[in-house]
Order: sequence, then C-alpha cells, then structure tokens
Amino acid sequence: MSSSSDKADPSPLCRIVGLTSPQGMMRNGSAAKLSLATAQTVGDEGTDTRRPVCIDGFPGPMAVKMNNIDIFPDANFRGARHVSVGVGRGTLLDTTFNAVLAENGKVLEGTIISGGSARSRGNIAAVEKFVARHGQQTGPILLTVTDLNVARALNRIAMGGEAKLAPPLDKQFRRIAASFPRNGELNEKKVMVKFDSHRLSADKFETKRGKLGPQRYASVKAGTYHIYPCPYKDYLDALEVRYADASNLKNIVVRQDIYLDYGVEEVLAYPKHAAALGECDRLSPSILAEVDPQMFWAAVLWLKQFIKALVDLDMPTKLVDEWKDLEQGKEKSRTHFAGYLTEQEQSLSKGADENWGITSSKDQHIRVATDHAIAAVMTILLAINKSRLGHGNITIHTQDFYKGGEIDKLIFGMLKHQELIREEFAKTGSEPTLERTGQLYNKALKSVGLGSDSRFRAVHPLDVCATCGKQSRSKLQTCARW
Repeated sequence: MSSSSDKADPSPLCRIVGLTSPQGMMRNGSAAKLSLATAQTVGDEGTDTRRPVCIDGFPGPMAVKMNNIDIFPDANFRGARHVSVGVGRGTLLDTTFNAVLAENGKVLEGTIISGGSARSRGNIAAVEKFVARHGQQTGPILLTVTDLNVARALNRIAMGGEAKLAPPLDKQFRRIAASFPRNGELNEKKVMVKFDSHRLSADKFETKRGKLGPQRYASVKAGTYHIYPCPYKDYLDALEVRYADASNLKNIVVRQDIYLDYGVEEVLAYPKHAAALGECDRLSPSILAEVDPQMFWAAVLWLKQFIKALVDLDMPTKLVDEWKDLEQGKEKSRTHFAGYLTEQEQSLSKGADENWGITSSKDQHIRVATDHAIAAVMTILLAINKSRLGHGNITIHTQDFYKGGEIDKLIFGMLKHQELIREEFAKTGSEPTLERTGQLYNKALKSVGLGSDSRFRAVHPLDVCATCGKQSRSKLQTCARW
C-alpha cells in the first residue's frame, strides 16, 4: 500500500494571451499554471521555445510560446493579495452551507447558503463580498474560487470580455461583473481568477500514465469504483471514492478521492452554466474527469439526473451517449457491492438519496462510513480478481490520516491475503478452496495485528470484532473506530 499526501506546487501562475488559432483563441485570457521543468524548442532554427501549461477547464498540458504566457506576480510581490472562496458544511446531515471569503488565509466574511446549488450560489455570494471590498484595486489580486464555471466567467470579465451564467444566477453575476476589477498591464493591476476545488485537484503536469482523469473514467466504465461517505473524523462533510483502472491486470492501482458533493441540484445547474459560457466540450466525461473531478464524481453519483439535464439542454447526441455509456458500469458497481453484502449488512445498500443511512450521531456516521470504505475496497478487489485469483500485483493508495486505524490495517491485511493466495497458487497450481481462502485471510489479518475478521464471512458473520478478535456485538460496534 502506498500513501498520498499534498506537496507544494512550484509551478507559477500565468495567463494565456495572444493565441491566434481557433483552439488557442478559446484559451486566451484563461488562468493557468506553467511548468519550468521542461521546454520544447521549435521552429526552423530552434528560435521558439514552448513550455507546457495547464489551463483551467482544458485537458493538458499544452505547449505554448513564452510570448503567449503572462506570468502572474507571486505572493512576495509588494501589495499582492490572495483572496479565496470556500463553500462547505459541518456534516452530510447539515442542510445549510457556509460560503466564506478569506484573504491571505484570514476569514473576512461568511454567508449562509440554504437550498440547492450551494457551490455555484455560494461562490457568487462570496465574490459579491469580494467586489464590495476590492472593486478599487490597490495591488495584484489572485482570487481562488471552487466553481469552474464561475472561475471561467470571471476571468473573461477581468480581461475586459463578456460572459454570462444561466438563470437565475446570471442576474446576480451581471451585477458583480459591472464592478469586478479589470486586469491591467502593470503588475500592480493584475487580476486573476483561479479554479481550485475542495480537497480534489484537476490533473496538471503528470505523465500520461500518472494522470488520474483517464483512470477515473475507466473505472466507472468497468464498474470498479464505489462512492460513499468519508469516514475520517474531520471530513464528515465529504464523500470518498475508491476506484481502480483494471485495464492492466498485471499492475492494478486502487486509488482514493475525497470530494464535497452539493446535491443533485448542483449537478443539474452545472451543465446549464457551461452551456451559457459556450463551453460544452468539457462536459464530456473523459474531459470532466480530468479538469473538474469533483463534478465528474457528482455527475456519476447522480448519473440519471445528469443525463436528463443534458437531454433537456439539447446537448449533442455524442455527448449524451458518452454519459449513457457509463450507466452499465454504474450498474456493475451497484451489483458488485450488493453481492458482497451479507444479510446483516443490507443497511449499507442505502445510497445518496437516503444519505447512506446516516441519521444521527458522529459515531454512527463514522461507523457506517468505515463499513462502506472497507466494503468498497473488498468489492473492487473481488470484481478485479474474479476468476483471476493468483495473478497480478495490486497497490492500494490511501491517505496518511488513515494510518494505524482499522481501514489502514485491514488494507494491509487484504494485500497480505493476496500475497498468501499467490503463494498457494504457485505451490498447488490451482485456486484455494473457499475454506482454505478463509484460513489464509484470518492468517493475513493476524499478521497485521487484527483478530479473526468477521468481514470475510467465512464463518459466523459479524460475530467477531475485526480488531480485538472478541465475540462481542458491543465491541464490534465501537472497537477501532475513529
């Protein structure tokens, strides 16, 4: 198992300017990040140097000449301001969100957002507060928002262009646009709006093999994913996704995303705003998984409603069909998960429309979410290894904050189980029996400090605590929880 952690991004911010091709003109004025690590020399005499940039809302990176790249002043520039927007809630049970405006990490104002479409509405509400404070600019300003449509629209306004969003948000947006600061040529007058969603980032300068967007997309097509409430105690407002691209059965990686879901209303509003901006191309699932993975997972979660929204907007048939192609994978995921559950675990079959069965306390939330997380990993492994036991290497990524807990130990135990099965297969030349597989599973769990584990359900389902090994229902309810 390997862990993922946030790393500082040395790539400077920039804006794309002066491109003349039809494809390039769509990117003019866009916020981007520039890679200084690599360069490509082109031209008959090697006179033009291009550098890779990752542009908000577009898959990339794209090689761009330096004279088409306007570097944004960094945080050390005199008078530079970094203003950011955040829209969140305490837990999944909360019905209202708080839209926060912060400057250089200090919260300035907050607005309570009730009702649907909280992400887009919350971003616009916070930006309105920003305009009231910074309409008269005194230095370079970087405004970071968590809605890609809002970021794309505001950048057009900052560059002196025109933009609109879909009703009913467009009226408020136009009022903001009238007073929004415009970008100037001098560094003191630079204004940029950058997209950065909560806890889940778009692909940037990864190699082709390292890009996560294509892996997310492939996992949904194959049904090797599961979305559920995040079990980490500080992220009870979030959803978590375990997913695996099983196209390479020799080396399979089970990955983890954590994101905020704003409900079905946001999923219905998102394509309307993209259409109002004339940017329907990025609604393709293969592109959205790369440039706005938060919305990609939200659309997958509410797939039926999202497809209907595309049809109602009279989107191109090709685009609608791309999303319809994911329906079979979603059904496979549901079938895999339902088939894994025992009779005693049927409460886990509740989905987003029933809030996954979370009804009350923090402890109950963590228990339900932890069971979902464990079942998700087990389901994906079983789906991948069906009829292929004893073959391939599996890596499971997980976040550092899970280290030492029940999920972390169980993942190590499952990987040890896979290793023992491969050893058994090498010795006997055949797959182990169900009884033998259960024995190997308990041996693997014991090796990582867990007791005889009930979750494999070889014998006495749900009677034995996974951590202490005691046959106690009360222990099973509380032991090893966060």
